[in-house]
Amino acid sequence: MSEAAGQQAQETRFPAFVRGPAEAVGSLIMSVGGGLTEFGRLCLFLRETVVRLVRPPYYPDVIMYQMYQVGVKSLIIAVLAGSFVGGIFAIQINDQLLDFGAQAFLGGIAVSVTVREVGPIMIALLIAGRIGAFTAAELGTMNVTEQIDAIRCLGTDPIKYLVVPRFLACIVMSFVLTVVGIVIGIFGSVLVAWAIADVHPLFFSGRILDMVTAFDFINGLWKSFFFGILIATVCCFYGFNTRGGAEDVGRNVNTTVVVTGISLLATDYFLAVLSQWFMQTLIAFGLMN
Repeated sequence: MSEAAGQQAQETRFPAFVRGPAEAVGSLIMSVGGGLTEFGRLCLFLRETVVRLVRPPYYPDVIMYQMYQVGVKSLIIAVLAGSFVGGIFAIQINDQLLDFGAQAFLGGIAVSVTVREVGPIMIALLIAGRIGAFTAAELGTMNVTEQIDAIRCLGTDPIKYLVVPRFLACIVMSFVLTVVGIVIGIFGSVLVAWAIADVHPLFFSGRILDMVTAFDFINGLWKSFFFGILIATVCCFYGFNTRGGAEDVGRNVNTTVVVTGISLLATDYFLAVLSQWFMQTLIAFGLMN
């Protein structure tokens, strides 16, 4: 039976109102299965990277170069983004608080939001957009031009030489850039509140210590480690597994940006829930007010 005849027989056997939803459900199941398979391969790639992280040989010069690429070259972007985001928060929150006569809480709310949530996720998205896409394109190009195979033929482990330095650089520099972004964001809030909203810095900072605790800083900074691991793993994984030609490199870079962005936001949500549960536990045991 030809393919056309088989399709016609199937259309006769299953009416359109049954075949359409069935095909949609089948496509959804296959998409979920493919996503789970991809997630499993990503976890295996992360495991291989962590195993090689603790084994010699080490490449300190390559690690330092990657830290320069990730950290120093992203510093200007982090400073600019932190300044503007801090200023935006100061203006927006001030307008809301003025309606309730609660302008005294401006500094506390702006700093709390910047430290706990906005600072870490903002810096992570910037690193993912700049370094993540570049890493996926670089490794993907090396793969399709068989440079990675050449490294393997020379007796060098490509994951150890190419992935581990980028992995370490993303983790360390994500933390450093998050600290810089948070500090600049707070200064941006203070300056904009003073210059535009006419809120004196002393008045701005009056309630910060009442609303921001050391736990808030820890909660914001520990996220940067997870974000760094996530960015490095996803970007190196897609770059390392690129096959085909230039078109596939571009497609994988696009996939990398999308997957990294969604993964960062989802991870941020779960980390926020986890930290909230942890804080409530500390309060329940009397270890925190």
